[in-house]
Amino acid sequence: MRIKLQKPKIPISPKLKKAALIVLVIFFGFLALAMIFRHSLMERFINRRIHRFNQHYQARLAVGSFAFDGISGISFNNISLKPAKGDSLMKIGHLHAHIKIWKLLRLRLTLGNLEVKDVWFNFVRHDSTTNYMFLPDARKKTTDTLAEPNQPVDYADRADRLLSAMFNQIPSSITINNLRLEANLNSNRFGFYMKQLTISDHLFQTLILETDNGKVTPWVLQGNLDAGNRSARFKLFARNNQQVVLPYIDQRWDTRIAFDTLHFSLAGTGIADNVLTVSGISSLSNLVINQPRISSEDVIFGHGLADYHVNIGPDYIELDSVSRFIFNKIEINPYLLYRAEPSKQITIILNKPHFDANDFFESLPKGLFYNLEGIKTSGDLGFHLKFRVDLALPDELVFSSSLEKQHFRILSFGKTNLSKMNEPFIYTAYEKSVPVRTFEIGPSNPNFRTLDVIPAYLKDAIMTSEDGQFFNHHGFLSDAFRQSIITNLKERRFARGGSTISMQLVKNVFLNRNKTITRKLEEVLIVWLIENNGLSTKERMYEVYLNILEMGPKIYGVNEGAQFYFGKDVSKLSLAEAIYMASIVPHPKWFRYSFDQDGRLREFLASYYKLMSEKMLHKELIAQEDFDGLLPQVELKGLAKSLVLPADSIPPDSLKFEYPVEMQLP
Repeated sequence: MRIKLQKPKIPISPKLKKAALIVLVIFFGFLALAMIFRHSLMERFINRRIHRFNQHYQARLAVGSFAFDGISGISFNNISLKPAKGDSLMKIGHLHAHIKIWKLLRLRLTLGNLEVKDVWFNFVRHDSTTNYMFLPDARKKTTDTLAEPNQPVDYADRADRLLSAMFNQIPSSITINNLRLEANLNSNRFGFYMKQLTISDHLFQTLILETDNGKVTPWVLQGNLDAGNRSARFKLFARNNQQVVLPYIDQRWDTRIAFDTLHFSLAGTGIADNVLTVSGISSLSNLVINQPRISSEDVIFGHGLADYHVNIGPDYIELDSVSRFIFNKIEINPYLLYRAEPSKQITIILNKPHFDANDFFESLPKGLFYNLEGIKTSGDLGFHLKFRVDLALPDELVFSSSLEKQHFRILSFGKTNLSKMNEPFIYTAYEKSVPVRTFEIGPSNPNFRTLDVIPAYLKDAIMTSEDGQFFNHHGFLSDAFRQSIITNLKERRFARGGSTISMQLVKNVFLNRNKTITRKLEEVLIVWLIENNGLSTKERMYEVYLNILEMGPKIYGVNEGAQFYFGKDVSKLSLAEAIYMASIVPHPKWFRYSFDQDGRLREFLASYYKLMSEKMLHKELIAQEDFDGLLPQVELKGLAKSLVLPADSIPPDSLKFEYPVEMQLP
């Protein structure tokens, strides 16, 4: 037999019951009054906010009418926004929203659902006059006024609040009908039109008609928004096997960007131990970029995927090395760190111990590495990069980089024979991407000089000036590159490069016509291939280098230079003349500033002569008697003498000699 136990009843006093009843009566009384007078209260609230907005932003925000729908619903009609000077920026025909009451009681304004009809945005720009810049300008003034000086930024807290604000404002369901965005930016017209966008159960899909100067392309946007899990995902592509072409940038920046499909996802977790983790997967297929400064033809990137994991702390942002970046057939796991306190610090680490060499070269973007397209290789490669700098302590910068090979072989060249320097070849010199001279590097050229004919004084002076370790390195000088980064950071400009003779040679022989911002990447790869795979001997490389050096106005090669300045064959140069020729290499068109009107060297070159001769003596490239007898004096006898500027045409304070990189090293 079961015995049912009854919980003892806690007696409630009559006074407590009466107090609770009074509270409930007052609450529902206020609620009833609010319902009765809510229209006038809301009207007063809206008018105040509109008045404050219009005064602050010098604009005209207007609401035609509004009405309540039940307890939590509200509708607005004929909303418009127009700056005080300029075209209308926005019009909304109808907006209806439901507010989540229970969250409102917790002082959180959250929309249950949102319906919007007949939305029109209009962006207009005529030169420096726009109808939209007044909004960020006003916000910036407010932010600047309220910001506390030297107040540190908590990146984790700011990112968490941003994610919360973004996801908390997403209604449970959204319906948008007839959304139109139009832009007329300095007569460049483009726009987007959506007939209907519905987000229900976190999912959405819509058709977007993109218009660019009259051409209409249908785009499809689909995805998922989950405010509860703070996650978002979307996919964008064009219908009918077309590509998504970004509007306006082609007309504005002469750049065409197109792709097949874009995937993007984001998930932001909460803060744990003052660290916010944001992760996601993004991919882009068949990205095509056409920009003359990048390449003379379309650059096709193929397929790229980023599986990223970002940790955001109070004073740092970190890309975790568990992140994966896949580009065609190559996958890497980089580590990046930016730390703001106590000073700005940047760290980049990438270790890829081994990967298939042929996969690497086949993964290079088509159109970006012209000389390497079609190259076939076997074996493996390995890459290691370590970079760390504290911007407050640039001298302590850490930099190391290496590309290693294992059983690596070049099976066949691509569009360009990288061993062509071993035989006589035709060389074309360019200035500002325009060919100025074409001549043979070989015996049929009367000015070609073999390495054994060129005097040791000149060979050693140019090598000491440009790359003293040329015969000992494999194309790169990590320390020289490190020193150039340090110098550029200190001076906050590109004041110094780190090119070796090998890099200068490759740039001139293989890339002279290709004056693009990505040329350096191809230069580095070609240098590595030549230097690390015996495609040419150091002696032949230096011989070619000395025969193509620009030594003056359309003067190429050391023999033409010797004739131009001194009216003699290069084999007859003195030590003083050889050092002067070395001083011309970094700035071949500066020769006229090196002499006075009588053809004598200016005094500022004396320090160059002193530094150069001391280095050559220290390396036992010249004898003590050569050093003791050297004077910074040469006599112009060639064509250059007639081109030297008169002394009174050169401002004294404009003469500043910059030593080449190798000369600046301790």
